Amino acid sequence: MKWVISVFLFLIFSYANSSVVIYKSTTTLLGLEKSGQRDLISSTLLGGSIESGSSSPADCVVKFKLKKIPEGFSASLLPFYSDTMGYSEKEQGSALFEINRSDRSHIMLISDGLDVCPIGSNFSGDYEVIYKNVFGYNDYFDELIKVNYFNALRFFKVHNVSSAVNSLEPYMVESLVNNYYNVDIYNDYGFFLQQNNMPGEAVKYLTVVINRSPGRIPAYLNLADSYWDAGNRAEAKVKYKKYVELMQGLGQSKKIPQRAIDRTL
Repeated sequence: MKWVISVFLFLIFSYANSSVVIYKSTTTLLGLEKSGQRDLISSTLLGGSIESGSSSPADCVVKFKLKKIPEGFSASLLPFYSDTMGYSEKEQGSALFEINRSDRSHIMLISDGLDVCPIGSNFSGDYEVIYKNVFGYNDYFDELIKVNYFNALRFFKVHNVSSAVNSLEPYMVESLVNNYYNVDIYNDYGFFLQQNNMPGEAVKYLTVVINRSPGRIPAYLNLADSYWDAGNRAEAKVKYKKYVELMQGLGQSKKIPQRAIDRTL
């Protein structure tokens, strides 16, 4: 199989505080993602149903890793799992992203299909950039971050913590910039970071959780652990005390980890 995509990637590099640029065709969302920490460029495509209605082909989700080449970017499939489908690293698929400098707001995607997608799925067509001030942008972002969140959960469950972090990182950086908030995604991403030996980054997201969802009691423990691992023992002690108080208030003292009690002393 072979994909040829004419794409102008100027937008993803010109937004100083942006990690994701969203494009849309009549059938498909395309998130063009750049990770600042690893300088990784990737793309998530969601959709592909040609017809509308209950008898239409099921939507497909694919993710590509992009690599710079003289012609533009070559791309290969990254393992991906949504709530309706998934494929592993054993699946082969490639793409060529050719830079087109004549139009900075459109992507022309030409494809003969992917074996990992349902029969009838088709990503071919013209994609137009969706700017952040356009009505519906938040809904599109919500769709893309949720499929990447599901993918991250799957990686975490099979003990691939670094891939769980990588799957979400561009969208989480974008979330902070655009004030997007989902308590489950923020809480779990903060925990992923803490488990991936990135306590400083974990503090950033878990602080948002307790500020915006103060009833999320486990977040206080995760935040305290992150402060502790980052070497900020004074702030960790404060958060451990808060966690212990909240758990005792619920009559759940027996479920408090011993470290939380020891580290308040």
